[in-house]
Amino acid sequence: MAEFAYRAADAQGRIASGVMQATSEEALEARLREAGLWLLACERMRENARRRARHRLTRREQLQFFAEVVPLVRAGIPLVEALEELAAHAGARAVRELALALESEVRAGGSLAEAMAAHAESFPPEIRAIVQAGEASGELAKAFAQAQAQLDWSERIATQVRQASLYPAIVLAVVGAFIALLLGFVVPRFAQVLNTLGVALPLPTRLLIGAGAFVQHFWLAGLLALIGAVLLWRALRRVPALAEGRDRLKLRLPLVGPIHHTLAAARLSRHASALLRAGVPLMDVLALLPELVGNAAFASALQRVAARVAEGTPLSEALAREPVFPSLLVRMTRLGESTGRLDEALAEAARTWEEDAALRIKRLFALAEPALTLLLVGIVGVVALALFLPLVSVMGALR
Repeated sequence: MAEFAYRAADAQGRIASGVMQATSEEALEARLREAGLWLLACERMRENARRRARHRLTRREQLQFFAEVVPLVRAGIPLVEALEELAAHAGARAVRELALALESEVRAGGSLAEAMAAHAESFPPEIRAIVQAGEASGELAKAFAQAQAQLDWSERIATQVRQASLYPAIVLAVVGAFIALLLGFVVPRFAQVLNTLGVALPLPTRLLIGAGAFVQHFWLAGLLALIGAVLLWRALRRVPALAEGRDRLKLRLPLVGPIHHTLAAARLSRHASALLRAGVPLMDVLALLPELVGNAAFASALQRVAARVAEGTPLSEALAREPVFPSLLVRMTRLGESTGRLDEALAEAARTWEEDAALRIKRLFALAEPALTLLLVGIVGVVALALFLPLVSVMGALR
């Protein structure tokens, strides 16, 4: 099936344009005629043009899309008219263009979930599933509100993840740059002075001068090795087996490991709760969750859980067999199964983990600042001691 960029007119002479999938120009014209539009012109889209037409919305733009469409649908405005209004007046250009494409596809008889699936780069799978369930139940306004709440939560969690991941990296980068400055510029100049004095150098001084010479001569190789290590770490996620090992290591790191573990558990519970509340069947929820938890170790365990549940094992029992999942998740799942309110139990667990993650991040920041200060003072002290020991010997000899 090809994609066509088209211009068409309705019975009142208003011009509409957009992108629509069809097997041929005749099929395109037929689909538009069913929607009350008469085709004026169309062009089969090339691959590069198709990519330009598909604007990937950022999470903030996704939030803007739902924030503007929810009041319209709640007010009883039909979906096509709501999308048309959004295409005309949305604040962001990418939102306007995407709303126009969705409006064209829905006007031609497709469902909104199908139209969103054609723009999967802008709508995450859990959002499409919530919208699909809302269309099936006839509660699209409620589904839009849930999608908006879910995106808002995802933005908050993403901010916490960035804080937990970037701050230690920034601290290490600052310390590394400081050490490189000392070894690459300060130490070699002191070494020249000490060599002119012709005194015997103690072991700490010799080690420091050797490290400075190494940095001076091999700094480029060290920098390339560091960049290569970072690229390799990022590339590991593309190989499933290596990605799982990488993410298991992230969960075991000191200080930040418990934060990653807590955030992964919060994502799992929050997404599962939202999807179940929207009416998505449990097996479909389990099929979606591996894409949403943000950790390959959790994703792999969820795939095994889904296989056991498909065989008839209760969800809580299937979760209990996977050591990566916290015991609170198993207990809350068992409680939800017994009461018939699994979505509420998982939402409560998610709130607990979100509060715990926020507290852990706050503690990490509180510890990092004095630790960084002590580390820098210690480095400066060791370097100063190694450099001035020979000078003390020289002054003693002069006396």
